[in-house]
Amino acid sequence: LFNTREDSAFKEALKLYESKQYKKSLKILDQVLKKNSNHIESVCLKGLVLDQHSKARLEGNNANNSGATATSNANNNISFQEYNQNISDAKNYIERAIEKNALKNNPIVYHIIAIYYKQNLDYANAAKFYQLAVDNEAVNKNIPNDLSLCLSQLRDYPNLVKAKDLVLNNAPGYRANWTALSIAYHLNGDYNNAFKRLTQFEALAKGKISDAEKYEHSDCLLYKNSIIYESGNIKKALDDLEVIKPSIKDFLTWFQFKAKYFLLLKDYKNAAIAYRTLLKRNPDNISYYYNLEVALKFPSVKNPEKKLALRLKLYDKLSKFYPKSDPPKFIPLTFLNSENPLFKIKCQDYILEKLSRGVPSTFNNLKSIYKNEKKSKVIESIVLQFLKDLLSPSTKIKDPTVTAWTYYYLAQHYLYLNDTENAKNYIDKAIEHSPTLVELYLMKARIVKRTGDFLEASKIMNECRLMDLQDRFVNCKTAKYYLRANLVDEAIKTASIFTINSKYPNGLQDLYVMQSSWYIVEEGEAYFRIYNQKLKEFQKFITNHEKKEFIEKILNSTISIREYTKEELKERDALLKSIKEKLSEIKKAKGLSMKRFDAVIKIFNTYYNDQYDFHTYSMRKGTPLSYIEMVKYEDTIYKSGVFQRAIKGISDLYFEINYELKFKKQFENAEKIEKIEDINSILSIESDSELTFLKALKILLIENDQDPFGNQLISCSNPIEELNQKLEPLLKQGPNLLFTLKLLFRIYFNQNKFLLCFKSIKTIDQL
Repeated sequence: LFNTREDSAFKEALKLYESKQYKKSLKILDQVLKKNSNHIESVCLKGLVLDQHSKARLEGNNANNSGATATSNANNNISFQEYNQNISDAKNYIERAIEKNALKNNPIVYHIIAIYYKQNLDYANAAKFYQLAVDNEAVNKNIPNDLSLCLSQLRDYPNLVKAKDLVLNNAPGYRANWTALSIAYHLNGDYNNAFKRLTQFEALAKGKISDAEKYEHSDCLLYKNSIIYESGNIKKALDDLEVIKPSIKDFLTWFQFKAKYFLLLKDYKNAAIAYRTLLKRNPDNISYYYNLEVALKFPSVKNPEKKLALRLKLYDKLSKFYPKSDPPKFIPLTFLNSENPLFKIKCQDYILEKLSRGVPSTFNNLKSIYKNEKKSKVIESIVLQFLKDLLSPSTKIKDPTVTAWTYYYLAQHYLYLNDTENAKNYIDKAIEHSPTLVELYLMKARIVKRTGDFLEASKIMNECRLMDLQDRFVNCKTAKYYLRANLVDEAIKTASIFTINSKYPNGLQDLYVMQSSWYIVEEGEAYFRIYNQKLKEFQKFITNHEKKEFIEKILNSTISIREYTKEELKERDALLKSIKEKLSEIKKAKGLSMKRFDAVIKIFNTYYNDQYDFHTYSMRKGTPLSYIEMVKYEDTIYKSGVFQRAIKGISDLYFEINYELKFKKQFENAEKIEKIEDINSILSIESDSELTFLKALKILLIENDQDPFGNQLISCSNPIEELNQKLEPLLKQGPNLLFTLKLLFRIYFNQNKFLLCFKSIKTIDQL
């Protein structure tokens, strides 16, 4: 009877948890555990409820705090100290439940523990306990589905197949379950079973597809066709396209598949017809032109002159068929030799047609041609001659902006060639000609930035911004240039023009919520440069101070304060205050730099975790092709340049911290500085708590952050271990990237693992 009452109370607490009435649920659980502390179900449920309740209360802080004052901060629903304690207690309850359930193997307990780990994004442990719940005959039919979602996140495809098979057995009437199992087989490399499952459902659903389901059916048929293709049976895939044609809604994808299969099967005649048909539909798709060349057997022509003649003839015809299309006019410029007279003629036709219409993107279109230095010289002569003709008194210009855009082109041309003097000369002429064109100031700022004068470049970019205050792109560019000039306050002030700024003095937190990783990584790099600059300034201050001997006297810990005169004591306090201020600035810049890089890493982790819901959404919506593309994209997300910049920045800081810990030396006067920091008479710079709070608000990036200045991050005791954890996703997705291998070398070198250092060098040499 006693156990029955406990179980009933547990069930009631569980229902309250599911309805998010955490406080009432905790109250019941406390009563149960007070009577029987060994009731395992209640122990693990309390861990889960306490964890979720604390997080909900922390989120509630934001809703209740509309102001930004220390008073309102004191009225938060939960303090950071209480939150941390509750999270720690919740973890202890879960660990206690795991230990007690080791012999009993209660599936309900395993299920609750799995939910706890899933809520904390620990998918490996979540999958482990979901699997234990399944193995111990859990009656909840949702457990296999939750297990499959965790396995999808972990890319554990062999076990995913088993989980999806179990889901299908539980609910065979839903097409989403059949598609999900096929995808699991596909990702696991078992194409035959993937094809088999899709075919089985098609047989079951034959004649029962409603109009609303036809688009889903079409996508699944194309997906099945792609599986046949990936299995290597291209002929069967081509035949299957004809079979499924009446049911296809996405005819473009169907036709692209068909053209590709013809090409791979070397059925060049039909491939050429297919790609010509695709060109009629979209003559701006450059890949169609290159595939058409292959279909016409141009690559197999051994005679270079004949091959060149055939290609020129083809593109001459295509440019007549599609006069408004760019690729047939541009592609000949890529294969014609710079010495060939035709190159200059075709280049002239292409460039002048665009410049005479004042097309701003002309240079960007031709940028790939500039890899050939000789071709760039030919282009230069063409544009200079065109400009000369424009400036001739006898020339009548219909559109006066043509001259400005020609100057603009030449500025870009010389900037690409690193001739900043000529580039600046032409952009100044363009501005003099058309002083209201925003793009010209953008280019001028870029040219000045290339010279290394970031401060002047940021001023020019701000002038550009003031010309069009509604242009978000120019606003972002201005913020970026301010950051390159290490003007962080001006940057965030500029960026905040387009953010909500509802709770805090600026839009820094809004930028984090919007996952504006480009801004945050730029700010991190700016703080890192400021940190290095302040460090050098402080070193000079200590070593080159006019009262160096007096500083030595201050640093001598054996000298008593009583030995100072009144004037010396006053001067001593002033010097200590100055030193403290400089040390505070150094520490602040270092901490904020680390904080920003860490925030970018968190954003990318969020990107990766966001796919969780799409493991079921894509199945329900019947979009398996898009789902496979998403999985492939997510498997490369950590290779992104922004993520690598964040890792590089944070690794440089971690290596510095490791150096400090290892050698107890931040710079040449480290021992003296340690003495300074230990002197009790150093004056506090931010003694006023209200002032400290307001300063924290201005640099607060993540809401409810317990460490806004990054002091905890830079105070880590094992920096290399911390770096390894942050580097783990990149090691999985890009283990052979040059960036990854160089970073691994530095890590192994700091760990004195010289054999692994040699292995990294050997791998780099093989790239």
